[in-house]
Amino acid sequence: MADAVETSAETGEPFRLSSVTDFEWDRVHVVPPYASAEAVNRELGFRWDDAEGAAPRTDARSLIVFVSRGEVIEAIEHDVEGGNLSCLDSSVLRRRGMSPERDLLAAKRVRLSASDSYDLVFPARPVGRREEQRLRRCLGNYF
Repeated sequence: MADAVETSAETGEPFRLSSVTDFEWDRVHVVPPYASAEAVNRELGFRWDDAEGAAPRTDARSLIVFVSRGEVIEAIEHDVEGGNLSCLDSSVLRRRGMSPERDLLAAKRVRLSASDSYDLVFPARPVGRREEQRLRRCLGNYF
């Protein structure tokens, strides 16, 4: 995923998350750092036995949870160096994750200094006016 994020940030071309996974899934959820087990389960829409302690305990990581047929099939801790995912969590995506049909993502480089930057990942096509407003607010925090 980090390569797809970097390429998107450099070229301005979006990418599909489903194109960088080698397994089938029907929903993907981005869990922010420090999320409680209750928040994780609420986001997933079902009880996940491994939710307790699953969310990273550092601002430098997010948890990407892939679901198929109502079960978690893969949970990956994602480092911010491979792309900041904060504009993909439930504060922006209020529709309980993304489906493969709506997983078109884009990335934009955020310059922290002349020598330091990271890539911010966000939905290339927000769904609905509310999500578009939330995304604008999120991007406004960085640009």
